[in-house]
Amino acid sequence: MELRRPASSPLVDNYVVPGDVVLDLSEMNNQTIKLGAGLRQECDTIQATSAGKLRQLKPNKYWIENSQKRYIPSVEDTVLGIVVDTKPDYFHLKAVQGETYPSSRLVH
Repeated sequence: MELRRPASSPLVDNYVVPGDVVLDLSEMNNQTIKLGAGLRQECDTIQATSAGKLRQLKPNKYWIENSQKRYIPSVEDTVLGIVVDTKPDYFHLKAVQGETYPSSRLVH
């Protein structure tokens, strides 16, 4: 992984917290930007949604690198199924193909 220098954002390789504005899109001219984990667009700004180190991969891909253990969904994740109901011993999953399957909570 090659990090781009100099960075488009002065915060690249620095720690950010939720709410920090990491990029001002009004200063950029028709550039495509890819946002990874921990970032979202709010009007003309890109803001951090999680704490961690802001990273950039060229040409214009940004993400927040952290040691978070909990899964947070993001764009382009593969979805195998959706939990549609829970019972004391089972989850009811709706598979991407549309079938519904019971699944034991003891199965990991």
